[in-house]
Amino acid sequence: MSEDENAIEQTIYEDASFECSACKSVDQYTYADVTSLLSEEPIVCKSCGVSQVIRGEGADELSTKFNKAAKFGKLVFVIAIVFFSVSAVLGLIYGVHVSLGIMGVSMMICYGIFQHQQSEPHETFALCSAAVAGTTTETV
Repeated sequence: MSEDENAIEQTIYEDASFECSACKSVDQYTYADVTSLLSEEPIVCKSCGVSQVIRGEGADELSTKFNKAAKFGKLVFVIAIVFFSVSAVLGLIYGVHVSLGIMGVSMMICYGIFQHQQSEPHETFALCSAAVAGTTTETV
């Protein structure tokens, strides 16, 4: 695994917190842990070491939130590519000052989109014990 892949896996998913059903501690986990939760694999509580999963409505809400963030990232990437391309072409035609102006406008647009995304409420999702989750269909 490369250093970049390792850094991505260790990055904390800051848009949500998770509450352990055993010790009631609230923690944030890495993107790799959240992906495990979404694929119904258990993660280990940082405080008490109990295996936890997410079920039911909480899993659906987390999946929606996670997928929305992924779509947001793709949108910003597309906007950046379009503005960079337009800036490069206009910079070649009209000069550097036009290119810098377009880059400034694109940065302001991306900043506005980013601020809108950051205004999303931070949610706390309840986890349930992996042993309990295997024997019942109710969310604890």
